[in-house]
Amino acid sequence: MISERVRIMKNRALEFLNLSKELSEGGLEDISSFHVHQACQLRLKASILRIRGDIPRIRGIRELIGILAKILDARAAN
Repeated sequence: MISERVRIMKNRALEFLNLSKELSEGGLEDISSFHVHQACQLRLKASILRIRGDIPRIRGIRELIGILAKILDARAAN
């Protein structure tokens, strides 16, 4: 079940990224940057879900990177 959810999140992140490219090429850089942010957020959350089994209710990319870094550091220490 988690693997299916991770797959869906990764696919949505890729869709956001592809849409961002189209928007940027159309001159809509502000909307494009929003979609890049959404893509990053989803991809980070998918990685955290795959490793930890749950998704944090945080939207900030810096916080998500911090959470993922702590998880990976803890795994490397073991």
